[in-house]
Amino acid sequence: MQQEHQRFLHHQPHSLSASEQAAIRQLAHDIPALWNAPSTTPAQHKAIIRQLLEKVVVNVQDNSERVHLILHWHGGAQTQQTMIRPVAKFSQLSYYTPLCDHIRRLHSQGLSAPAIAHSLNQAGFRPPKRTDSFRAQSVAELLRALGLTQPASPSAPTTILEANEWWLSDLATTLQMPPVTLYRWLRQGLLQARQLDPPSRKWIIWADPNELQRLHQFRNRSLSLEARQRWLNQHAPYPVESPLDSP
Repeated sequence: MQQEHQRFLHHQPHSLSASEQAAIRQLAHDIPALWNAPSTTPAQHKAIIRQLLEKVVVNVQDNSERVHLILHWHGGAQTQQTMIRPVAKFSQLSYYTPLCDHIRRLHSQGLSAPAIAHSLNQAGFRPPKRTDSFRAQSVAELLRALGLTQPASPSAPTTILEANEWWLSDLATTLQMPPVTLYRWLRQGLLQARQLDPPSRKWIIWADPNELQRLHQFRNRSLSLEARQRWLNQHAPYPVESPLDSP
């Protein structure tokens, strides 16, 4: 009989002393501090959540960025919260229609893509995906999607080049020089060139084998004169100007 009584007592819930109850209350009071402590690991965060939460019900609103959460806590309490999730497309945003209306209005006022992006950010609009603000590129994509602008014209095909004609950038690569320097030669009238009509307005430069040799020689001469100019400026008592002659 006594053994059965001991077994009965062994299976009964342990009665907490007053000090143990006080320790548990203190621990519960310190949960925010425990959660925010730098020493608390992600695994410990999960352990804390499992002790507090029974389940979480997640409802995505119309496949948009808005997610409604219902948190069921141990003890029967419930709390609700709305969160924002990243989505893939602008059309998934819950405020897509007001966003488009805002963009149309700004575009009708003549604002550029960077200016529209700034206005959208000031108004509190946010783009999809994992980014916090609109940029000119994303606005330009929306303007094209809404039919407010046309896609940029593709680069002019190489078939329009005639014999011994070069795109400025290609000729600069062949001459092993910066395109900006070659463009400066063009503006100085040192090259034979023509310009395409808008919207491309790209420059085409004529250079047959003899002209290429001449430009190579002038390029090398330019480098030699630039080095001489630097030496003179470093050693002369006053700056010496030594402009390059025309080829």
